[in-house]
Amino acid sequence: MSPSDNHVTDRVDDYVHGLLSPAEGRRIEEHCRQCTLCRGALGRARQRLEALTQLPAQEAGEALIHSTLRKIDEYRHRRQRLRRLLALGLGVATAAALVVLISGQIYYSGLKPSPVDLRLYGQRELITATRASMRIRLTDEGTGQPLAGVPVTIELRSPGGDQVVSQEEFRTDEQGTGEPRLQIPDLAEGDYQLRIVAQTPGQPEILTRSVTLRRAEKVMISSDKPIYQPGQKIQLRALALRRADLHPFAKQPLTFSIRDPKNNIIFKNEQQTSEFGIAASACALAPECLEGDYVIQCSTPQTSSSLTVKVFRYVLPKFKIDATLDRPYYQPGERVQGTIEARYFFGKPVAGASLAVVAVAPGTVADPMLTQLRLRADAEGKAKFDFRIPPTLFGRPQDSGDTRMVVRITATDTAGQTHDTQLTRVVTAHPLRVEAIAEGGTLVQGIPNRIYFFASYADGKPAHATLTLPEHNQKVQTSPLGVAAVEITPVGNNLALTVQAADDKGLKSERTVTLAGGQPWSDFLFRTDKAVYKSGDTMHLTILGGGQEPVFLDILKDNQTVQTAVVDVKDGRGEHTIDLSPDWFGTMQLCAYRFDSRGWPVRKTRVFYVRQASQLKVAVQKDQTEYRPGTTGKLTFHLKDRDNKPVRGALSLAAVDEAVYAVNAGGLGLEQRFYLLEQELLKPVYAIYPWSPEGGEPSEDRLLLEQALFARTTMFAGSPPPVRNVRGRSRGSDIMNEPVAVTRPSSAMEPPIQGVQGRNPHTLDAETYLAKEQEVERQRDLGLERVKFGWLGLGMFVVVGAYLALWLLCSLRTVLMMHGVCFLCLLGVGVLAVPVLWLGGVKQAAMMERDAMGGAGATESRMMELPAGRVDPERAPPLAPTTPSSASAARVREWFPETLLWQPELLTDPSGVAERELRFADSITSWRLT
Repeated sequence: MSPSDNHVTDRVDDYVHGLLSPAEGRRIEEHCRQCTLCRGALGRARQRLEALTQLPAQEAGEALIHSTLRKIDEYRHRRQRLRRLLALGLGVATAAALVVLISGQIYYSGLKPSPVDLRLYGQRELITATRASMRIRLTDEGTGQPLAGVPVTIELRSPGGDQVVSQEEFRTDEQGTGEPRLQIPDLAEGDYQLRIVAQTPGQPEILTRSVTLRRAEKVMISSDKPIYQPGQKIQLRALALRRADLHPFAKQPLTFSIRDPKNNIIFKNEQQTSEFGIAASACALAPECLEGDYVIQCSTPQTSSSLTVKVFRYVLPKFKIDATLDRPYYQPGERVQGTIEARYFFGKPVAGASLAVVAVAPGTVADPMLTQLRLRADAEGKAKFDFRIPPTLFGRPQDSGDTRMVVRITATDTAGQTHDTQLTRVVTAHPLRVEAIAEGGTLVQGIPNRIYFFASYADGKPAHATLTLPEHNQKVQTSPLGVAAVEITPVGNNLALTVQAADDKGLKSERTVTLAGGQPWSDFLFRTDKAVYKSGDTMHLTILGGGQEPVFLDILKDNQTVQTAVVDVKDGRGEHTIDLSPDWFGTMQLCAYRFDSRGWPVRKTRVFYVRQASQLKVAVQKDQTEYRPGTTGKLTFHLKDRDNKPVRGALSLAAVDEAVYAVNAGGLGLEQRFYLLEQELLKPVYAIYPWSPEGGEPSEDRLLLEQALFARTTMFAGSPPPVRNVRGRSRGSDIMNEPVAVTRPSSAMEPPIQGVQGRNPHTLDAETYLAKEQEVERQRDLGLERVKFGWLGLGMFVVVGAYLALWLLCSLRTVLMMHGVCFLCLLGVGVLAVPVLWLGGVKQAAMMERDAMGGAGATESRMMELPAGRVDPERAPPLAPTTPSSASAARVREWFPETLLWQPELLTDPSGVAERELRFADSITSWRLT
């Protein structure tokens, strides 16, 4: 390389100033001697150095030095003051935030509602034009003590809440309760507001709830016959009465409709009830209509009623068969003896009729055919038969069980006309049965409990038997109605009883039952002197049980409280009398409940019956004892009240061929049971005895029977295990849906006595404390959530402030070293977290796969359990009514109707008398007049 290729012009200044090493300096000198360009650059560098060395030396002035030092001190002091102000600001802000957050934490953590609790017990649905009773209770939730003497106002307001339609004022008694009776005006149906205001110390306690007012009526629909043939006319009649007083539901719209077996509406007709609440209609069936069950429905804007009739082609029998068996039930191996009597409907015996008797026992191990006989009726149309039931009907003589024996009888007269009937009897190995019934549904420990025993035979007939209780060394005799009562004081939760029964016929039975008991500190008994009363009677009520808490009583009619009372319990006993209003009648409920020291309710409800004070009586007079076909007759009706005084009213008449009821039984005359007996409430009674309020004269035996039967209607709800409420303390739960076992049979072959399920009759059960508690809980949660975010913000503020202070207070080297240390720590944590996260992801994927498989199976299971939906068929057009051809005035045996008379409404005059002329058909038969 030539020197010119590697010039050193950029290094000559360093050379002349002596900044290069000796070796580098010698290289520069050698190069400059050989390179003209670099030698010139070196000369110019030496000239610059010489010019610099020739400048005179000059030092800074004293003033400049002092000014510079002063500015440096001022900068240092300003920086230190800034640091102090920054630290002070951060400290003051942090302290203020701490004070605010700690105060908020303390405030929201200790937030509590006012301790006053206003409770309301009533019903959500109220009947217009009645008086509704409710119970209002004021307590201090903190101490559990009642608040006495507090003014309370209860108002029924319009749907918008701007107008008061009914109001009642009262003061709470020493138990903190009030029993206002609110007059419900005759208002339009709909939702109204119920507002209760208690003027408690401080701000008033207010409870507002929505209630529904309804016009309660009950509609009964009936037809002239239970069966029809295609082409015949269905005659309909509806009776609408108000539930509260059974007064006619007059001048109200009402709709009849009929659905065929395929659910098509074939008939619809709108009517208006008369002044006596009666409406009628008729539907002519087409000659080729469907056969099967037709559902007739009668609807009002508030309620509806339905009836099912059968439509099929049949031939009315010319005679009827009366068959009887010598016993109401049988045992295996016994002989069955029976009699048959066949008579034409006009009274003549079916002489020489051919009779076929077939007896079967379906469902048995042995051959279900018991006998098959051929008989001939005598001149009086009578015959007798007998056969023996096999002793091995159930497989072996020692086996026990029940089965039905069906005896079918077919009669054929000399003209070839046939008619059949059948009888059903129970065949059992254990004909004597015993039921045990605790008077309170469950036993109450520590006090004498009445236990009723009902002895009956397999057919349900009461048994006069001797009952022995070996564990208690007691022996009692049942009454002629099959009832006996003993008093036993239980000491444990359950009481096991062995009952041995024996009657005067030598039948014996033994059964072990277990009666459940309640808790001694909260349970109680309420005992009425009777189960069936007359309107205007006085009910004597006795309360037995531990504790000193009062017992509250509510009487309900048509699911609405009509009267309330409070019974004080002292020394385990309390007594009270209730005058039954003359306006009360039918099936009613008595609800007794108390609150123990922990605030848990114990509630018992039972049914009692009140006979109607005033009932109508109808007497019928015929102008002849017998009528010839085609002639006319006159019927005279006398309508009287309970005091045998004539009264104006409406009668509904129906006269149907007796042969129709030989095909299918049914008819009218069920109004009293329909309107006075609540079938749902009396199911426990009917389960063991076909009770009727009009059956038999009042006697001690009948009173005891009714007490035992109605004890089965007692529904018990005891204190449940405590549950945690929103504040975490113990409160009672809704215990009215918890079933309580009453008895348990010792043998699976004997039907168990099912326990009853408690039901809360107070459909409007509201309290203010729970709502306040929930509102306070919501405010507390919201406030604590805000405080939590405040703590989070404060933490972020402190972290950011500390980071800024780090840059301001520490040197750069220290800050960089701290950042490096933090980076290394984060890197280590990340390296350790990678395998942990990877393993967690694998585990989560496996769980998701398993859940997906399980979810698919659950979905498939749910789809299999869903019932198949049924699409309502489209409404079919009504069938064209068929009009029968009119008959001429003179006929010779041409008019053979099945319904001779159908008059839904026949009015009596003020003297209670009504007359009805009747033209009889050409049939030779008997007519049933209802």
